[in-house]
Amino acid sequence: MSGSQDSTAPVRLDRRRDGMAVVVFDLAGSAVNKITVPVMESLAAVLDELQADTPQGVVFISGKDHFCVGVDVALIAALRAEDEARAASRKGQELLARIGSLGCPTVAALTGNCLGGGYEWALACHRIVAAAETTRVGLPEVRLGILPGWGGTQRLARRLGFGPAVEFMAGGRTLNPEKALARGAVDRVVPAAQLEAEALAEARRLAGAHGPGRVPQVHRIGLLGRGLRWLPPLRRMVFGQVRNAVLKRAGHHYPAPLAIVDAVEASFSGSPARGFARESDLFAGLAVGEVSGHLVSLFFLNSEAKSWYEREEAAAVDRPGTVAVLGAGVMGTGIAYLAASQGFTVVLRDVAPQALAAGMARIRKTVARQVTRGRMDEEAGRRIRERVKDTTEVGDLAAADLIIEAVVEEMGLKKRVLAEAAASAPGAVLATNTSALSVHEMAVALPDPSRLAGLHFFNPVEKMPLVEIIAPDEASPATVGMLLKVARRLKKVPVKVADTPGFLVNRVLSVYLAEAIRLVEEGFDLAAVDRRMLKFGMPMGPLALLDQIGLDVAEHVTGTLRAAFGEQVPPSDLVPRMVAAGRTGAKSGLGFYKHEGDKPSADDEGVRAVMAAPPAESHLPGTDQDLRLLYPMVAEAARCLHEGVVTLPGEVDLAMVMGIGWPPFTGGLLRWADSTGLGAMVAELDQMAGLHGAHLAPPDALRRRAEDPGRFYPSR
Repeated sequence: MSGSQDSTAPVRLDRRRDGMAVVVFDLAGSAVNKITVPVMESLAAVLDELQADTPQGVVFISGKDHFCVGVDVALIAALRAEDEARAASRKGQELLARIGSLGCPTVAALTGNCLGGGYEWALACHRIVAAAETTRVGLPEVRLGILPGWGGTQRLARRLGFGPAVEFMAGGRTLNPEKALARGAVDRVVPAAQLEAEALAEARRLAGAHGPGRVPQVHRIGLLGRGLRWLPPLRRMVFGQVRNAVLKRAGHHYPAPLAIVDAVEASFSGSPARGFARESDLFAGLAVGEVSGHLVSLFFLNSEAKSWYEREEAAAVDRPGTVAVLGAGVMGTGIAYLAASQGFTVVLRDVAPQALAAGMARIRKTVARQVTRGRMDEEAGRRIRERVKDTTEVGDLAAADLIIEAVVEEMGLKKRVLAEAAASAPGAVLATNTSALSVHEMAVALPDPSRLAGLHFFNPVEKMPLVEIIAPDEASPATVGMLLKVARRLKKVPVKVADTPGFLVNRVLSVYLAEAIRLVEEGFDLAAVDRRMLKFGMPMGPLALLDQIGLDVAEHVTGTLRAAFGEQVPPSDLVPRMVAAGRTGAKSGLGFYKHEGDKPSADDEGVRAVMAAPPAESHLPGTDQDLRLLYPMVAEAARCLHEGVVTLPGEVDLAMVMGIGWPPFTGGLLRWADSTGLGAMVAELDQMAGLHGAHLAPPDALRRRAEDPGRFYPSR
């Protein structure tokens, strides 16, 4: 082998004696390959060498476990003007276009993640060969509010066809090797140990079959694709239908999915140059837009969160191998399934054999659903089922390294269950999955309070990414550190919160839900209240959410918060009346909605029938009611920051996005508050307090922040 490149360059050229060349991407000082300005310069220098002395074929391969995780997001964040963003897109397009014009076959050899700009690099090659064991390919730029800007929309549309390409990019999905091969996103799948040899063999085969400079790209546009190119009326009709489907799925708040449709349509409506130019124009508008700015800020926040608790994690003992879960209800079985899916041996205990049998059935059903949807194979599902041992015997907890209590929210019961577990497994760390109760009170009832902390999952456990780590004063650093490490191994995002009633997410959420209940009491149409919040961007309306939580559970949490915060949580008799009438939500079939069939229906009449004083008429909510639901959440978050429930605005925003689905396009609750204006928010809350009750008055913590510095985050 020979090469004139600096051995420390991120992109290096190795020429082989048989006339082939291997280009190795290996970014020094980084655990993964990502595209930076020096990487682009290094790739350009290698392409200069290849053009000056063209080999018989070129293979692009990674020197790391992953080919490329994409463009460094800092480059996107640095874009300030459309002209600047357009120029950046065109520069990337021109660089990758050089790969296909080298005059010899080019093959991308992929391993690990090949995403974003990395996959656009691969698409610029004539063929793509992927390692069978590890590769995932995707163009997930939509998650940052942008589209692929280096030719990806154009090349993928020709490779897959317009429909599959739009679905792939607009959904921000990634594909494993099997699915990538089936859909045409890669051309061959080979064992990782043979990747380089097979990629070189593919380049030689192409050179022999087509000759220098004559290798065709892979195109699968088909007869319909050709019709779209030559029949504008057909193109307008088909892409109109595609737009409607994308809009229905993505909603109005995210412009990138529709921009992807526009870019793909351009690839079927003129010359290739026109399509690439349209991609650059669309990229430029998105990259400097507000939605992309907010999504990029969340990306950085998520990355930053990995370092928030490094000191606490360093204090942890080794990660546990066996996890016991106490309580085979919905939450307990969700936790047990999650732990088993991430490789833990799990002991699921419940004193009631019927509950245990139902819990194990739920786990089997979850596994079967994942297998049916192609998210795991039968063998992986079998291993998960085998990792979970069900028992009614307390003695079976002895081998556990971590015991997670997930019984019902009743302090006396939790104390008894935890004390029994502590005695049965003297060396285990203990965790409670309480949503609002005092972890301190549970801890001091144990012989060794340092062993207990809170590990609050959100329902459904396997889907919701947030876990609140509740650290009472008594908890040892090793206990808290283990729970942080376990949360990360479970692929959750931990946020450490103080041991105060409601912790962070439920405390902030409760004021939103409570105000929605008051609107119903005042005569506002309940389905319309939910529709307003769906239009704002919430994943579910507040009243539908209450039905899913369970009105009995909501009543219990509200009682805990009222006992702690008094007049901040004014009483309401609607929910107690509904619970007394058996209307506990989805689990009983009746709540604010009738839960019959596939789609719940609002039950204004039934709800009003249980009111002490039903309103005389029904009202439709408007903007004033929207603000009455949303602004108190900001006020409560300001209180939480002031009281030290968490210390950073970013902890609030990450927790609200990942815990309740607060709309990501806003950047998070507090970033949305900053962009709305804290001064205007305080004035509006003062007015609301005069009209609807003192509980809506802005707290001093928010007033002071509105005056100086006027925002939660530093100005950018």
